[in-house]
Amino acid sequence: MKRAVICVLVGMVLGAGAVMTAQSELMPFREKYRNSKFQPIPHVPFKGPDPFVGKWEIDKEKSSSYPRIENIEIKVAGDIQDYKNDIANVPGPTRHQGYETRWNEMLWVPYMRDNVGEPFLWVMTVQGDDRTHYRFVRNLDGSFGGIMLRRMAADGRSYVSIGINPDGKTQYTRYYNKVDGFSHTVSTEDLPCKDSCK
Repeated sequence: MKRAVICVLVGMVLGAGAVMTAQSELMPFREKYRNSKFQPIPHVPFKGPDPFVGKWEIDKEKSSSYPRIENIEIKVAGDIQDYKNDIANVPGPTRHQGYETRWNEMLWVPYMRDNVGEPFLWVMTVQGDDRTHYRFVRNLDGSFGGIMLRRMAADGRSYVSIGINPDGKTQYTRYYNKVDGFSHTVSTEDLPCKDSCK
């Protein structure tokens, strides 16, 4: 009986030691800033309303590549972004796709295609400031898919979207203008399309 009690006590001490060791390995990162005058900055909502909220239509004259139609609508509630993208590369109805993410949360969420009810990518979003968003992409096979930078113009009426592939090369540069309503919701043969038509 005494031996069993000793074994239990030794096990508890060793277990506590293992927990303490694990904690001590994690602590230095946080502890290093405890007495620093340069404290880490937690993410908090920015001051004004998000300037990306609204409807956005691709500007084909400025963009390096574009589908026949790309209509984007962005809604924000608190720190949750609801992003919807209706897109068409070929004549016919647009393809509906979108996702919802919480800013600066380390969580991959599905970028869904409504017509099939399945994701085609996984995404994570970071808000640098009121005018700057980043979208990190993970492919369905788990590999890294690249980064998209979204930067709002100072007047809040347009933004540029730059896609960067996993090797750091620019895939596209697209510009979007804020609109009250979309010019086209169904793609026709005469709507111009660059690269995305291939």
